[in-house]
This record gives sequence, structure tokens and C-alpha cells, in this order.
Amino acid sequence: MQQEATELSNLVKVLAERFRRKPVRSPAIERLAGDPVAMAQMLLLFRVVLLDGVVRQEELNGFERVCRDRFDIGAEDLAAMHALLDSPEGRAVEAEKFELLRMLGRAERRQLLAAMISIAGGESAMNEDTQRLIGNTADLLGIDPDIEGISP
Repeated sequence: MQQEATELSNLVKVLAERFRRKPVRSPAIERLAGDPVAMAQMLLLFRVVLLDGVVRQEELNGFERVCRDRFDIGAEDLAAMHALLDSPEGRAVEAEKFELLRMLGRAERRQLLAAMISIAGGESAMNEDTQRLIGNTADLLGIDPDIEGISP
């Protein structure tokens, strides 16, 4: 009886420790987790992929390319990135996304809009909802795509 109680106690301690530990993240995901402005960008860019309810391979390829080139997040980290964006931490950033994005410099805001267009497959491939999202985002960021040479 004493041995069973000890084993049960040890099992409870092990389980408690596992729940207490933070998940192990790659350096790229740790950087993203520590940068709410970058997380806000990722949330907005991912919204472009999901906007029409149909996830096309071209959009995913564009999103992966932007993740790799702008944020140094490789394909092997995409699942962990998605988990981060879907976590309470990510949801908190989602609520303040546009306030955070306004912290970007003008060049970074232009790059963000260009990345959105790239993920959408370029101007000719964009549907009305995507054009509206990019146009509204440009307005919120204080960027005029026509003047800046970024056409949604």
C-alpha cells in the first residue's frame, strides 16, 4: 500500500512538472514570441492565406517564402509558429495587431503590404476580399499604395 502511494505521488509530480514546463521552441520561434510586432505581421500575413476560405498551394508557398526570407522561419518551424499564433499570447497580439503594426517604420509597412500582395499571388490573382483587406490595411498603416508604387 505504501509503495502504491509513493508511485502515485511520483506520477503526480512528474505530470505536474510536464505541465509546468514551457514548450521547447526553436530560436526562430523564440524570437517571434518575443516580438509582438513581428507576431502581428505574421497574423496579418496568414490572414491573406485564409481570407477566401480556400487555401491554395501558391498562397502557402508565398507565405512560407515570406516566413523564411523576412522572419528566418523555416518550413520545419511552421507548426510551432501556428501553435504560437493560436496561443493566448498570439490572441493577445491579435487584439492589438494594428496598434502594433503602426510601430513599423514606413519601409517596413511598405514591405508588409508587398508581402501581402505576393502571398495573394499578385494583383491579377487577387479576389475582391483580398483587395479590400490590403486596401484597408494600407489605409490603417497610412500608406497610399498608388503613391508608394504598391498596387493591390
